[in-house]
Amino acid sequence: MRITVRRTGGMAGISREWSATVDAEEEGWRELLDRLPRDAAQGGADGADRFIYLVVCASDPETDEWRCEIPERNFTGPWQELLDRVRDTPE
Repeated sequence: MRITVRRTGGMAGISREWSATVDAEEEGWRELLDRLPRDAAQGGADGADRFIYLVVCASDPETDEWRCEIPERNFTGPWQELLDRVRDTPE
């Protein structure tokens, strides 16, 4: 499974992207993905200089992919935990 988190916006408008290829059944990845509050994915920034996060999770990009766009105000809890795990996972 490939998980990508892209952050756009902010004061300088610089995009950052983090990705990890993981086995969904190892190390609690599936449980974390199941806890993500996808109802928090209501696109649109809160105002000027705020971040927007795009999370893409793909087992197979051709047939099994989901994506959520989350404004900075909602990128907390499990979403932040997901970003931390993706950043800390060696490629």
